[in-house]
Amino acid sequence: MNTTHVVFIIRKNGVRYIYYTQMFLLALAMVLLTLFMVWVRQLIGQCYMYLLRVQQNPNGTILNLPDGFLYNETFCTDKIKYDQNNKNVMFFTRFSFFVYFLGCLLKELNQLRQERSEYFREITNYLDLTVSILFLLFLDLPSIHPIPYDRLKLGTVGLFAYYFLMFLWTRGLSRFGIYITMFLEVMSTLLQVVSGFALLFISFTVSFYIIFTESEEKEFNTIINSFLKVLAMVMGELDYTGLRYHASKLPDDMEVIAIAVFVVFCLTMALVVNNLLIGLAVGDIEAVQKTAEIKLLSLQVTQILDARANMIFGRVRQKCYVPSCTEMPNRNDCKAEIREQAYKLRNLEKLKKEKNPGITNFASA
Repeated sequence: MNTTHVVFIIRKNGVRYIYYTQMFLLALAMVLLTLFMVWVRQLIGQCYMYLLRVQQNPNGTILNLPDGFLYNETFCTDKIKYDQNNKNVMFFTRFSFFVYFLGCLLKELNQLRQERSEYFREITNYLDLTVSILFLLFLDLPSIHPIPYDRLKLGTVGLFAYYFLMFLWTRGLSRFGIYITMFLEVMSTLLQVVSGFALLFISFTVSFYIIFTESEEKEFNTIINSFLKVLAMVMGELDYTGLRYHASKLPDDMEVIAIAVFVVFCLTMALVVNNLLIGLAVGDIEAVQKTAEIKLLSLQVTQILDARANMIFGRVRQKCYVPSCTEMPNRNDCKAEIREQAYKLRNLEKLKKEKNPGITNFASA
């Protein structure tokens, strides 16, 4: 019995509905959480516009934001359109999400207690923990007041991780899971290759940072900005005109070094490394597809068995338990029945010929 047949049998026993229910709850929470985050963003934006009108800043920015705007939940309540209905919706929403993510965190801690070191071998477990902790910190204790601006960064990162978690959860779907599994395989290969070229990234980052010490160009004024600029240049944003213009303001010897380093960068990183990464991504796609299909089937079996083991009620588990399963693929196949009848007739004629060879020869003559 192959792996595909095992997946089919297990799903046929009703366990697939548990997996689909979990996916539906995740998708529903993601949609509601997105709407809630957009609403919180609008409330903070209205409060910020109120502060702009009060300060009458012609530049359209506030240099020193009040501490109440950053940390205090009650600061924006009387400065925006926030009636009793909004307060009720805010409290109910924060309370519901707080209970939901608290339950998710307790579930993950219980799973960690059961699986121990095996828990850290699955990337979705890291995302589950991250999402639960970030949103519990973002929501804090439920109240009727808007969430302050300082905690908005926690919700932003948590929502991004939640979408990525939902993306990984769709691996269990037969129609789309193969492509997501292939994506993860290619990503793993690319990360391994990029780690081998880390020294080149560091060398060009430090070189450009030192070369443009006297320049007013902000793209290389810090190590972090220099690294981000080098990364963008690897992706194709070389910006030769801008770099040549800023290099012309340097001393003559430093200008020559800047141009030489840029030429070496174009040959090594922009051409060789880029083409190597593209070749690894698409050149061996057939082998990756075969491996991804096997991993997809293995993932489906693991997810279904985990969902089956996590059933709380014994009656539900007993109803879903099937001690044996008999498969008859040709039971409703009309062509198979016709072939079987024809095969029986041929065997019957063959037996008659063997029993009466004389009559058969006379008839044939």
